[in-house]
Amino acid sequence: MPFLGRAFLPSEGQAGNDHVVILSNALWRERFGSDPNVIGKDLKINGEACRIVGVMPARESMTLSVPQLWTPLVFSPEDLSHSARGNHYINLVLGRLKPGATVEQAQAQMDSIARRLAQSYPKTNKDWGVTVLTLQEYKIRSADVRNGVLLLVTVVGLVLLIACANIAGLLLARGAGRAHELGVRSAVGASRARLLWQMLAENLLISTAGGGLGVLASIWGIQLLRAGFNFNEYGRQQAAGFRMDQPTLLFALAISLLTTLAFGLAPAIRASNVKQRRRAERKRPDRRELWAQPLAQRARDRGSCPGVGSSDRSRRAHA
Repeated sequence: MPFLGRAFLPSEGQAGNDHVVILSNALWRERFGSDPNVIGKDLKINGEACRIVGVMPARESMTLSVPQLWTPLVFSPEDLSHSARGNHYINLVLGRLKPGATVEQAQAQMDSIARRLAQSYPKTNKDWGVTVLTLQEYKIRSADVRNGVLLLVTVVGLVLLIACANIAGLLLARGAGRAHELGVRSAVGASRARLLWQMLAENLLISTAGGGLGVLASIWGIQLLRAGFNFNEYGRQQAAGFRMDQPTLLFALAISLLTTLAFGLAPAIRASNVKQRRRAERKRPDRRELWAQPLAQRARDRGSCPGVGSSDRSRRAHA
C-alpha cells in the first residue's frame, strides 16, 4: 500500500478513468525531490497527463525488473470479447496467499479452475494451466541460478569440511602437547568431566571467534558488492536485497556450534583421558631402553665369541 496518498479505486480500472499514477519511492525521490505535496500533481505519460494519487514505500522489488510507476490495468471491450480469449499475453500475476493457506492448496484451486476453463473453452484453453510459485522460487527460476547456487553451496561445504579437519588435527596435537598440564590438573583433583568441559569451552571459543570473523568478512563483502552495483537506480534497488539478515546470523551460529561438537569433541575426549594415557605410557618402553637392548645383545655376542674360540683351540691341543 502507498505510504503517501491512496491506492487505485475500482472505478479507475475502467476506460476513461485511468489517468492516474502511483509513483515508486525511487522516482519520487529522484524526480520530485521527496516532495510530500506531490499528491494531486500531474505527470505526463506517453503524452497524456496523469494525476499522481500515491507514492509507494521503499522496498525490495517483487520481480526481477524495477518498476518506476504504476497505472491501472484497463481492458477494452475488445479484450473482454469472446474472440480475444486466445490472447495469452498476461503470463505473470502476483498475489498474496490468504492467511493459513498454502501453496499446495492454491495450486489445487488453480488446477480446478484450469480444468473447468479447458472443458468450457477447449479451443483456447486446452493444455493451458497455472503454476503457483513462491516469490523466491519464481526469482530463482526466472534468473536460472539454481545450479549456480547449488554449486556455490557445495564448494562452501567442502571448504568448511577441509578447514574443520585441519583444525581437528591441530586440536589433537595441542591436546598431546598439554598432556603434562592435564596430568597435573588430574593429580590435584580435577575430574575427567571437568577437563572435558574445559577443552570443549576452549574449542567453542575458537569456533565462535572464527564464526564472528566470517560474519564480519561477509558484511564487508556485502558492502563492496553494493558499491559495485551503485551505478544507477536499477543497480541500487537490486543491491538492496544483499543484506545480512537474522536467519543468516542464526545459521552461522548453528554452524559454529555443530563444527565444535563434530570436530572438537573427539580431541577433547582424547585429551581429557589422562588415566588411559598414563597406562599407555607405562606400557610403552623408553627410547633409551630400545637403544640399550641391541647394544647389550651385541656385547653378549662379542663376549661369547672368545669363549668358543678358546674351546676349539683346547680341543685341537688335546688331539
